[in-house]
Formats: sequence, structure tokens, C-alpha cells
Amino acid sequence: MAKKQINISRSRIAIVIISIVACAALLLTFAPRHTTQFGYEYQREKPWRYSTLIAEFDFPVLRSEEEQQLLRDSIRAAYQPYYQLQTSVGEQQIALFKQEIAEGKFAGIPKGCLLLAEQQLRRVYEQGFLSVKEYGEVKEAYPHGIRIVNQQRAVSRGMEEVLSTRTAYESIIAADSLHRWGTALQQCNLNTYLLPNLSYDERRNTATLEEAFASIGQFGTMVQAGQKIISQGDIVTPEMVSILDSLKDAYNKRQGEHHSDWWVLLGQFLFASLVFTALFAYIYLFRRDYMERNNVLCLLFTLNTSLPLIAYLVAYASWSVYLVPIAIVPMFVRIFLDTRTSLVVTLVVSLLASLVAADPYEFLLVQIIVGFNTIYSLKEVTERSQVLRVAFFNILAAWVVCFSLDLVRGVTFHSWADVLRFDYHRYVYLAISGGLQLLAYPLMYLVERIFGFTSSVTLIELMNFNEGLLSRMSREAKGTFNHTIQVSNLAAEVARAIGAKPLLARVGALYHDIGKLENPVFFTENQAGVNPHDNLDEMSSARIIIDHVNNGLKLAEEHSLPEVVREFITTHHGKGMAKYFAIQWQNKHPEETFDPEAFTYPGHYPNTAEQAALMMCDAVEAASRSLKEYTEESISNLVNKIIDTQLREGCYNDCPITFEDIKLAKQTLIENLMRAYHTRIAYPELK
Repeated sequence: MAKKQINISRSRIAIVIISIVACAALLLTFAPRHTTQFGYEYQREKPWRYSTLIAEFDFPVLRSEEEQQLLRDSIRAAYQPYYQLQTSVGEQQIALFKQEIAEGKFAGIPKGCLLLAEQQLRRVYEQGFLSVKEYGEVKEAYPHGIRIVNQQRAVSRGMEEVLSTRTAYESIIAADSLHRWGTALQQCNLNTYLLPNLSYDERRNTATLEEAFASIGQFGTMVQAGQKIISQGDIVTPEMVSILDSLKDAYNKRQGEHHSDWWVLLGQFLFASLVFTALFAYIYLFRRDYMERNNVLCLLFTLNTSLPLIAYLVAYASWSVYLVPIAIVPMFVRIFLDTRTSLVVTLVVSLLASLVAADPYEFLLVQIIVGFNTIYSLKEVTERSQVLRVAFFNILAAWVVCFSLDLVRGVTFHSWADVLRFDYHRYVYLAISGGLQLLAYPLMYLVERIFGFTSSVTLIELMNFNEGLLSRMSREAKGTFNHTIQVSNLAAEVARAIGAKPLLARVGALYHDIGKLENPVFFTENQAGVNPHDNLDEMSSARIIIDHVNNGLKLAEEHSLPEVVREFITTHHGKGMAKYFAIQWQNKHPEETFDPEAFTYPGHYPNTAEQAALMMCDAVEAASRSLKEYTEESISNLVNKIIDTQLREGCYNDCPITFEDIKLAKQTLIENLMRAYHTRIAYPELK
């Protein structure tokens, strides 16, 4: 009964190859385009976690925003703004002064004094002056002075040379030529003729400052090839951030200058294709049966493509790839398929996602350890707390791996300063990723519905006796219900003994006879002294008995039972015969040709260990009720006779079980039937 060699058709292999190419192409849509990447993550005022970084080529250092702002501030502090001299203002005020002289406003003041006053007014207007308030603001903002523009000619003046309305009036009063006219000059009220004639030249100043700021440039000093940039454990200072940012920018520019996207795409396509090919080479060599199951292939392709895609999108958003819950992939593969395949899938999805990791070696190590921990800790999900425990231990495992690598890189904790400088970001990301792994529980429902798998949670829900088909069976076919309970217990024990899935065997056994609900009284376990077969011929009776398989499949479809449970209905009799009625018919019709098809069940023989366990237990449990006495010898003879007969008929030829498994199954059945039919001692009567 070893597993039969499965021959894979060329069309199936072609489908797998096309799927590999399609998935690799899909990954290329979102994969990073740079073959030469900077590949480091760093935080300001945090230690450098990597080995000593040496410049591979010359590159200019980008000025930081702070540095550029300092240079802009220094330019602005030394800047002398342009002020336009408004000559018309002086001409108007002098003309007004002369008009008022002619009108006799200054009668009694000597003409010589008025003439000299006019000359001084003309002098200060030609020099230009500001209002007292504006003068104070300009002096504070531009202590180095201003440039006065008169007819496209600019003259630079320090602030001590620039006049305000107050200093302009004082300079007129203090003029030597008017000194002897002091009293008369004050009567002229010359301050009323002093209006500021310097205006800020917005257009010229804006253009000049922009040109000066543009001259700063993005680059400062140069880093030479071979120069040490930073050593492991050094603190990433603000100046070092500028150098590292410049190196990263230089990598990106060199990538665009020296590499073609077509070569990058080709390399990524080959990498993804080789990784997928390695996965399906393993399946072809060790789990060839998966190649024939479309739902398995779809699940593997979907899981191994979707999680790397999420990792690429996370990287594009400038988030850490450690946020992606990669462990969900081995979790699902472990639950729905097997352990070895989940190990291989862990390696595959980690390799594909590592393309966007800053440190691929560390990322691979963390994800592999977390994946192995998931596989070891989780076999069947029967309750929510299991997923929570697995996520918790995954976080601890990831933290231990990262902490050990930090210690290897020279991170120390000699003081509180070392503790405060320690980079906790990865640990926070890993904790968030562990929390996201809890999504596996609700996502499990979608995986079941989309890909046609059945989880342990669904199987446990199917064991509810208070509703559905089991509740109906307990009311309408009590004998069949008791029979299924006994068979389910035996099947679970046999499955456990031979390394199969006890829960699946138990649930399959509970539903294998639901077809008897259509005509329960025609089955002996439900009869109470009256046998309706007495009024039927053997062929009709056989047809009613055989139809419980087809009826069971119809009920299973109506109640949306999973395919894996329906298979137990199909295989629990296989291609066997309703021997009781077949023998009776042959005895009554010895001269007629016997048609075995009329007495043969419409199913097929078991193809899983769980289905084989049910076939054994169903036949043995039903036959055990006909024993006259329950001794170890009688039970052993019955078990061996029934299973050996099934072996001769080839019932287990398509099953992945061995003779050793059958031997263990026999022992388990004998032990459990002995306990079920043990003899009770007689209680004494009280005299």
C-alpha cells in the first residue's frame, strides 16, 4: 500500500511553467529597479549598526537643509538692499517752499536765510532719507547699509551715512552756512517740507537675493574613493547624515547612468523564476500529488506572490519591510498542506521579499527562524489562543535573533547613554508584524472558501450535535447516530496510531452515513422488530442500501459540507458490494446470470489514510455487533478477517499507508473494542 507513483502530464507541467513566468512578471511590476542600492538604514544620533563603510567612488556631499539655511541667513545678513531715490518728491517740496516764500509766508525772514534753506533742502533730498520708523527697521535688518539707486546708478552707503527725516532736519540746522540764522531758520519750520524720498525696490531686491541663494548650490565638500565614512558603532551625527544621504543619492544617480532597466528587469525575472522553480522542483520530487491538485497550486502561487508584493509596496512607501507578516505564509501551508512544504515555502517567500530589505542577510535569518518557529508551534488551529501564542513566540524569536546580531556587530550597554542610543525601531516593527499575524485567523475563512481547503476550525464547527445534519440524525436515526459516534471514536484512534489526522477522521466518520436519513428504517441499527426488507426482493433492497451513498452526497451538497468530508461518504464502502443481498439473490436464482453491478456501491476506494481508517472502523464496528461473545480471541479474529479481506480486494491500493500502518490499525481496533465490550461484574444482592 505504498503511495503509487504519479505520472505528471506534459500539459500540467506546462501550466506550472506558465504560472511561474506569470508570477515572476507580476513581481517585476513592483520590484525595485536598482541593482546597486545603498542598502543601509540609519537614524540620527543612533549607532551605525553595520561594518565600516568605505567610499567606493568620489562623490560630493549634499548640503543639509540646515546648512543651506545658515548660508542663506548669512547672505541675507550681509546683504545691502536697493532703495530707489524718488527725485520728484524733493522737487515738489522745494517748489512748495519757494511758492510759499513768494506768497509772503516768511515775511521778516532775511532773503539770504531763505535762499540758503532752499539749498540745504535740495542737498538732503539729493542725498535721500527715510522715515524715522523705517530707518530703525532697516538698520536692524541690514546693519551693513543700503544701496541707493538714482537713474540706474547705485551708491552703497553704510547706515551711518543714511539719513532719516530727523537726522536730515538736524543736518540742515547744523549747516555752517545757516549757523548765524539760527533763530530765523527755526521760524521756517523746514521739517514740514521733509518727506521720505527713498522707497524699497522690491523687484530688484528679490532678483538679487534669488541669484545669491542660487549660487549656494546643493553640494559642499567632496568625499574621495577609499575614504572611510563611518565605523561600526559610531554615532550618526547630523553631519554624517548629510554624507550618508549624499552617498545614497550618488548610488541612485550612478544606477541611472550606468545601468539599463532592461538588464535590471532581466536579472529580477531570472531570480524570481529560479526561486519559484526551486519550489516546484521540490514538489515534483517529493509531493508529486500536489501537482495534480489545482487548489494546492493556486494557494502556493498566491501566497508566494502576494506577501513579496506587499513587501515591495511597503518599501515604496518608505516603511520597514519588517512590518510585513511573512510568517502567515508558513502558517497557512502548515495548516492546509504539510510540514516539509511549509519549510520550503518559508525560504521561498523570504528570498523574494529580501530584495527590498536594507540588510538581506539579517532579514532572511529573522524570517527563517520565525517561520520555523511557526511551523514547530502550529499544527492545527482549533482555537484563537493558538494563533495568539504563535504570534507572541514569533515576536520573541525575532527579537532574540536581532539582539544577537546587534551584539555580534559590537553594540554594548556599558552605560545608560548606550541604552538610550540603542536602535529600537526594528524591534517595534517586529512587534507590529507579530500583531498582524493575528489576521491569519479571520483570513483562514477566506482561504478555505477561495481555495477549497478545510481547516481544523471548520471541522470543529461541523462536530456540533445541536444543529444541522447531526442533530437531525440524532432524532430521526438514533441507531445510525450511535453507530457513527462509535465509528468516529475508533477512526480517530486509528488515525492517531498511524500518524494521520484524528480530527479529520472523526468528522468524516460522523458524516459518512448521513444518506441513511432518507430511509432510516431500512437499516438494521434503526429497526425495532420490523424489517421492511422482508417485503422486497433482494435487488430492490440492495438498491436502497446502496443509495445511501448517493443520498449522502446530495445532503452534503445541500448543507455545503466541505469536499474533504464528502470524500468519506464516497469511499467508506468504496467499490464493495452489498454482500448480504447479493448472496441471497444468488442462492435464490442459481440458474440466472449474476450481475455484480446491481449490488456494487458507486464510490471509489480510499486515497487518504483518514479514509482508510474509516473504512476499517466502519466495517469492524458494524460486524462486531453480531458477535455472540466478546473475548479477545473473537474480536481479534473478527478484526483480522475483515481487514485482511479488504486487503485482498485491493481496497487500500490507492492509499498512502503501509503494512506497518495496517498492523497498528488492527491492534488499535482490538484494544478499543475490548474496552468497549468489556464484561461488567455482577453486583451481589443485599440479604
